[in-house]
Amino acid sequence: MLQKNKGLVMRILILFLFFIIVLIYNLFGEQDFKISGNFQLRTELDGRDFSDKTYPLSFTSMRTKIGLEKNLTKNISVFFQIRDSRLWGEAKNTIYNLKNLDLHQGYVQFDNILDEPMSVKAGRFEMQFRNGRYFSTNNFNYISRSWDGVLFSYDTKPFGINVFALTHSRSVDPYIGRAVPDTTQYPYPSKPEEGHNLYGFWSKFAFDKEHYLDIFSYYDFNRKRTSKGNYTSNRFMSGFYYKFSYDDFFTVLEGAYQGGEAGDQKNSSAPRIIQAFNVAGSLNYKIDDLTVGLNADVLSGTSEKDLNEGKYYRTFDATYQGKHSFYSGMDYFSDIQKSTNNRGLNDLFIKITYDVKPWTFIFEGHNFTTNKAYRLQNNEKSRDLGNELYLITRVNLLKNASLEWGKAVFIPGEVMKDVYDVKKNDGNYDRTDPSFWTYLMMRVSF
Repeated sequence: MLQKNKGLVMRILILFLFFIIVLIYNLFGEQDFKISGNFQLRTELDGRDFSDKTYPLSFTSMRTKIGLEKNLTKNISVFFQIRDSRLWGEAKNTIYNLKNLDLHQGYVQFDNILDEPMSVKAGRFEMQFRNGRYFSTNNFNYISRSWDGVLFSYDTKPFGINVFALTHSRSVDPYIGRAVPDTTQYPYPSKPEEGHNLYGFWSKFAFDKEHYLDIFSYYDFNRKRTSKGNYTSNRFMSGFYYKFSYDDFFTVLEGAYQGGEAGDQKNSSAPRIIQAFNVAGSLNYKIDDLTVGLNADVLSGTSEKDLNEGKYYRTFDATYQGKHSFYSGMDYFSDIQKSTNNRGLNDLFIKITYDVKPWTFIFEGHNFTTNKAYRLQNNEKSRDLGNELYLITRVNLLKNASLEWGKAVFIPGEVMKDVYDVKKNDGNYDRTDPSFWTYLMMRVSF
């Protein structure tokens, strides 16, 4: 019973703590307290099932963040932020309890350590580097991402480096605070603890305002055992971000390589060797309020032969990426492994942005193919996933408030029709029609 109500108790404590902090702020509002927050409300009409015989889903999501920052000294500050994420109607009534409230951020930060441009952040915090291709807060999602860990930063104008140690998940709760000489109450684990940690760095080199390079690397250690073997995931990823501007042109090049080992779900005799890569590039032309970009994105896949042999795994896993920002709006490829059956992804697209205050118009046209050939149910091979058209209209209503309307259409290719073919389970619907998705979103920040 205690364990069942633990989540509710924790959320009551979070609310109580936040109430106390707000009360202190009201009493001592002039003493370096700062309140911030943001609100996101999005209504969606979702017809992404590739069938014109079904009814599209309609729902509204809401995300609220409220934070409080306090400068303890000139160089020490604390930040506390709660987040509530929910779907309208998810709670059946106002007294129905949902575990939607959470501590999104809570950390202490030390600045100007040893009178140098060094800082340390410890606790729970958001973390995003550059455009979020490899580390993102995933802000479009109605939950968003934060981390538990420590972040060390050294930042000068031409050079900067961030070193981090993050905890993804732990499973030692049954043992904490229960060191008693009774093995029934304190059962030592029969195998190593199954935690998940990330260790890495992100460095930047600014040669000038128009020319800079980032280099990063991290080690991803997941101790959770696979279903058919006693192998953990030991993965590293190293890569770069490069941007160069010349007159009205600018280009962005990005790339990363993944290596290591991962437990094999098919063959318990040995772990699979990871050999995967991602390469992305864009050439952009900007004149006045108009920007036109040609883009290519390649995420390696695993061939049918490698999947059957179970020795190599070559599908690039962009786990911590904000995928909505890169693979168009309909998010068919938020899980590359599942949506392509581990064949990887090639994305060629054009992006046109017209920005004339307070309006912004964005158009994207994508052509998606698999990186490795996919075998259809008729035994033929194909790479054709399909094409997507995505249009965004955004207007800044006020200084801190915006309204955004997005609409997208996806025309499925042979692979997409095959992956989404559910006729063997549901003979009433043919999943081969164009799909659509649209949303209306309001954002307010303070």
